Amino acid sequence: MNCSNAFTCTNSINIVGIDLHGTGWFLGMCFVSFWLQIGANFLWLKNSQISREILQLDNNSPKRRCLVGWSVMWTAISTLVWVSRIILVIGNNAYIFITILFGNVAGTYWASTIAQKDRHTLLSDMEALLNSDDHNSEVNAILSRVYLRMQSLEEFNKNGTRKLAKKTLF
Repeated sequence: MNCSNAFTCTNSINIVGIDLHGTGWFLGMCFVSFWLQIGANFLWLKNSQISREILQLDNNSPKRRCLVGWSVMWTAISTLVWVSRIILVIGNNAYIFITILFGNVAGTYWASTIAQKDRHTLLSDMEALLNSDDHNSEVNAILSRVYLRMQSLEEFNKNGTRKLAKKTLF
């Protein structure tokens, strides 16, 4: 059975100029596009986490070089998935578009809910700053601003009014 409008056809699909006929092919391509989109979300999240870690390390760090290698690998895999998704979109079928949308929503939710927390924390930044000899004046300035902010909050808690110290953190 031929479709009069390929954009809404559910029993054939055109992928890179190849006409695939039959509902099985159509459903198979919907299935593939859904899982490619979910995979793309996981790949993006994984590479984003690695990128954040890379930017926390010195250029010459051996750990940074190792992480850059992993980032390049995840980027290559992500690009292959991206190209595959583009090939499916070029087929110009509304149901493939909808499937990719659902895959994106499901993938974002799923990847975000099961992803491990970042290893990088503000506390580790502060600890590194305190342990650094290069940033003594910066550390002192930050600590003095934190102290002033804490004083103003104490004043607020005692009086119920907000009297700000000379300089506050916010």
